[in-house]
Amino acid sequence: ANTEKHDTASVLAAYRSTMHAHDSPFAKPAEVKAKAEPRKTISYSPVIKRAASVRLVLKVEWQNPNIGKRNIKTLHAGGKVSVGGKNSDFFIFLYYFPRDIGHVYFDGDSLTFVPAKMEFFPDYDEAIPDCLDRQIRAVNHKGKEVLFSFGLYEAPEVKLNRLLGSIKFPGFKDIIQPDSSHEQEKEQG
Repeated sequence: ANTEKHDTASVLAAYRSTMHAHDSPFAKPAEVKAKAEPRKTISYSPVIKRAASVRLVLKVEWQNPNIGKRNIKTLHAGGKVSVGGKNSDFFIFLYYFPRDIGHVYFDGDSLTFVPAKMEFFPDYDEAIPDCLDRQIRAVNHKGKEVLFSFGLYEAPEVKLNRLLGSIKFPGFKDIIQPDSSHEQEKEQG
């Protein structure tokens, strides 16, 4: 009976050794992993072209933008803000990303996006200049893709005032305006 247990155990061990290990579907084959070189980080030194500031908003495709002013930042010339997951200045919460996967620099004239963690930006090998209203693709560890861009922030009340100012009212010029010449005539007379 003891030899039967030993034979069964050796048969099961032999069968188990022939089975393949179950890797993640996103994992690369072993020979590719060995050949892959780690991507070098991008070195970037910010410059100041002129003194200025800009108010930016992070727009992430399919992410709810109604989170208050969390993704609205003012950036001064020579300044930078981080992009990424929790505790980053600009917060991507649609899918999980670690903090500080990239930085946005402002030189007074234009924006430059610099990927800090290259594994999340497979399409880019260098800094992305003039990235205002330009979509940037990031891929997290699980292969989920996110497209984001930076835009100029315009306050809702400014948008509303601009919209209402563009509407033409019939008979509007018949209404006396406070700064009109009619008011000046009243004061003189």
